[in-house]
Amino acid sequence: MRFFFFDAVSIGYLILLLGSGVYFTAALRGLQFTRFFYALKETLFSKGTEGEKSVSPFQAACAALAGTLGTGNLAGVATAIASGGPGALFWMELSALFGMALKYAEILLAVQYQKRNKNGELVGGPMLYIKDGLHKPKRAAFFSLACIAASFGIGNLAQSNTVAESFQLTFMTPKWLTGLWMAVLLYTVICGGVKRIGKVAEAVIPLITVVYLAGCAVILAVFAPKLPQTVSLIWKSAFSFEALSGGIFGFLTSKALRYGISRGIFSNEAG
Repeated sequence: MRFFFFDAVSIGYLILLLGSGVYFTAALRGLQFTRFFYALKETLFSKGTEGEKSVSPFQAACAALAGTLGTGNLAGVATAIASGGPGALFWMELSALFGMALKYAEILLAVQYQKRNKNGELVGGPMLYIKDGLHKPKRAAFFSLACIAASFGIGNLAQSNTVAESFQLTFMTPKWLTGLWMAVLLYTVICGGVKRIGKVAEAVIPLITVVYLAGCAVILAVFAPKLPQTVSLIWKSAFSFEALSGGIFGFLTSKALRYGISRGIFSNEAG
């Protein structure tokens, strides 16, 4: 009964997030598709300059990508396939497409209710628009505490463990040593404040992105003859029923759907 309860809660949460993405996609008339290239132009090729205590649009985009490239796009996809099968890729893509509209709504609210802190830096986020927009200061405080707790899990442990595991398997480096030098590097970045974070992200993320996309292109080229078979397998696996003889709840609890949507949301941080 206990596992059934947690399954029901997790499924309801995933449906809520995906449903919110579908709602905002409809309400914004497919903004993530119709204004996609405009968003790229304003983000990556904007002439806007960074302020004295803020970052440029390009630096902000790089900082956002820094939290997803790697753990979300590499380890996240591998984990989803290992846990939910090839069909998880379909649900990851679907949740990512609809999640873009949800992410846009979140950022729009964050910008609308942003303010400057005591150091003169622009700050914003759900805690501010919950407090000032919904006028729910207690709920905003709870959200802030939840974010602090989550930073040790989805924002820290998963990433550092993935890097430590990779170094241990590849170079036989002890995990504690990898964790130590990562902590030192992280400290040298964050002690410089938002300006240094933006500068480092601006220098590192474009290179990582090019290497990542080039690696994907090489893999697709090498295995090009198997792409049709792979796409067919993903499509068939995405709609396989794994519980309750293929009933509605069985479909919703299928590993492909659950792991695909959850990893997709983890990757783009929508919701």
